[in-house]
Amino acid sequence: MTERVFEVLNRTIEHPSYLVAKDKLVEAVSISRNLNGAAVFLSGPTRCGKTQLLNDVQVELGKRPDLSSDLLEYSGLSGASDFVIGSIPTKPNSKTLLSAMLEAVGVKAGPTQSAHDLQARLCFAVREKGIRTIALDECSHCAERGAHLSKRGATDHFKWLIDQTGVTLILAGLPKFQGLIDENEQLRDRTLSTIELFPYAWSNGADATSFAAAFSEALCNMQAAGGQFDFDFEELVVRLYGVTGGRVGMLVRILQVAALKMKSKTLTSKIISDSAIQLTQKSLNAGYFFGEEAPQKIDLVRSYIHVMQEAGLDVTPESLIDLEALEAA
Repeated sequence: MTERVFEVLNRTIEHPSYLVAKDKLVEAVSISRNLNGAAVFLSGPTRCGKTQLLNDVQVELGKRPDLSSDLLEYSGLSGASDFVIGSIPTKPNSKTLLSAMLEAVGVKAGPTQSAHDLQARLCFAVREKGIRTIALDECSHCAERGAHLSKRGATDHFKWLIDQTGVTLILAGLPKFQGLIDENEQLRDRTLSTIELFPYAWSNGADATSFAAAFSEALCNMQAAGGQFDFDFEELVVRLYGVTGGRVGMLVRILQVAALKMKSKTLTSKIISDSAIQLTQKSLNAGYFFGEEAPQKIDLVRSYIHVMQEAGLDVTPESLIDLEALEAA
């Protein structure tokens, strides 16, 4: 039973900000394909659901390459998709960046190949396999200290791939990657408007409602799999917001750990509390948010601000409590 409850939490929760981002990304891919290639940056703090969004869009848009059945069989591409997903490694250099893109399209890079050879293989593989969209997660690794290639060097690889193949390149990662786009005018002019998937702000009534609705949908999925609940929903959603800072992806992660901890079919606030504390570092204050006293509204606002600022994002105060929380941050 625990396995069934855990499994249903892998279903996408189609909350409002997710749906807006998904619609924009689907439209951007369509525009890019008509323009014979472009880049799209999917930006957001960690655990906001970017990876899940990429997987869902791949399922919706990915098709078998438009190749003859004989060529598909010969290339081992039967049932393959023209929409592939990869991930950029930490501290990338030219070779590891190109190797990651090659592996995304299903080609293993040789350890002794030069960057020039890897470029040629990548270009050939994209064309041969009929790849139309490549999504690269963790693109912000290119903007971190310790990356073994210049900012210009990283973005030039992306610009080159678009120009050579006409592929749509979806780059997903932390907001810090925006700086690399802005600093390379050639990639910037090949990149469509940035798509943002951000956490919900508790001080915004509609956002708070959307976060609560996402929690409710997750519970409904668990209930359909046989789960039962013994807690006050209104109280628990506030505590969970405090720990997650409004991130639905983080909310689901806590519930997944809770599902693994369930020894019966009943989910309790104690199980969720223990899961949140075990899953998070002390800086997220899970112990405080699940303490005896209910958290104050300003604590929830501070949690959201912490997530945004940690991702390098500015927060514009829209109320007095926002301003007070910002001054204390």
